[in-house]
Amino acid sequence: LYASAGYVERRRMPDAATRLVGHDLIDWPLDYTVIAQVPWLRSVASKATVVLRSGSAVTRLAATAEGIGIALLPCLIADGDPRLVRIASAPVPAQELWLAAHRDLARMARVRAVLEFLVTTCRRARPALLGRKLSATD
Repeated sequence: LYASAGYVERRRMPDAATRLVGHDLIDWPLDYTVIAQVPWLRSVASKATVVLRSGSAVTRLAATAEGIGIALLPCLIADGDPRLVRIASAPVPAQELWLAAHRDLARMARVRAVLEFLVTTCRRARPALLGRKLSATD
């Protein structure tokens, strides 16, 4: 969970144990429950006031950075944004990351090179993908 520094200054640091009572929430559309994080967010923030719903991570990120409310954002992106503050909360359910290619295409050298690059990049980014802050040497 993230909020802007300005939001925290105006509204205080939220306590997730209170189900974010008195706080504003940036949520996904009502019918969006395809990933485990959405029902989790709605249970953790059941007392918050939903001020925006968007299926776009870019929109949720921009709205959070502008101080509109608290949002669940990918750590890989949000931890690198100096406008945002991470809100302590219970562990968020993991989301699988899949890489797929058609069997025939996966044998092509240029496609194989891209696949290997993506796998290497994800392995290096594993701490950030899991929500752990990266050190200056990462």
